[in-house]
Amino acid sequence: GHTDLLLGAPWAGENDRGTVYGILGGQLPDTGPITDVRDIEIIGSGEASWAGMALSTLRVQDEVGASIVVGEPGYNQGRGRVVLYPPDLIEQSPLSPKYRFLLRGSEEPGGAMHFGRSLQQGDLDGDQLADLVIGAPDFRYDRRSDAGRAWIYLGRSSLDWAMENPAEQTADGSIWGSQAFHRVSRFMRISDLNNDGRADILLPTRAAPP
Repeated sequence: GHTDLLLGAPWAGENDRGTVYGILGGQLPDTGPITDVRDIEIIGSGEASWAGMALSTLRVQDEVGASIVVGEPGYNQGRGRVVLYPPDLIEQSPLSPKYRFLLRGSEEPGGAMHFGRSLQQGDLDGDQLADLVIGAPDFRYDRRSDAGRAWIYLGRSSLDWAMENPAEQTADGSIWGSQAFHRVSRFMRISDLNNDGRADILLPTRAAPP
């Protein structure tokens, strides 16, 4: 019944692996360095992974409690990935590499797309299951540099997420920029704007030249 706190430090640790710190609610934490007062620690899985640049929580099917969702947009030379740590492992800190689900970025050509640079969750289809939207703001195609792309993962498909296939095989849909430097998904918000029981996606983009 107590709210917990997650803090991302994407350039912490050796070679910018990044670290996520968690402080569990229940009492006021001690005053001191985060490495002394944290209850949870998740370390990025590779050089320049930037773990914790984006964070979310998500209730996955058949789980009691929420998974921690950690974006590692710098992983694999900037292709990026997203790691979900289930609630039954949360108090076994440090968690890495004890994850349950691993969502990989696209294998399409184009190099660094920074999959996992932004994360949002909400019930997009009204089935009472949380869905996950993952941003890859530097996705490019057909010479459209940094067009950006948002990948949609529906909660009803979450039992298949552990397959660890690339995004184009595991995601339920995606939205991408129509112009270079749109950077779709650099900033995202999910909210039920018209109160119909289904969350809506806001994807600001860079304005077109005058």
